[in-house]
Amino acid sequence: MKCRFIRLSCQLRGILKDLESCLLTKDSQTSAKMILQIMVNQNVNVEIVAIDLTLPQFSQKNRPAARRETKGKRAK
Repeated sequence: MKCRFIRLSCQLRGILKDLESCLLTKDSQTSAKMILQIMVNQNVNVEIVAIDLTLPQFSQKNRPAARRETKGKRAK
């Protein structure tokens, strides 16, 4: 089941990187345990709510592609 999850109420930005890998796991129960453990470790107050991870904003497909650096002028 890929549709439970969390909204964070916290000032710590670094924690979001740790959370990203948790949210990508297929088993929501495992993800929940990992996330809660991170929160406990960081002493963060969390508010747990249900969100649908299948929505477009949570989809890997909709992330913008990394831009490549262009060398010199663009081709016309």
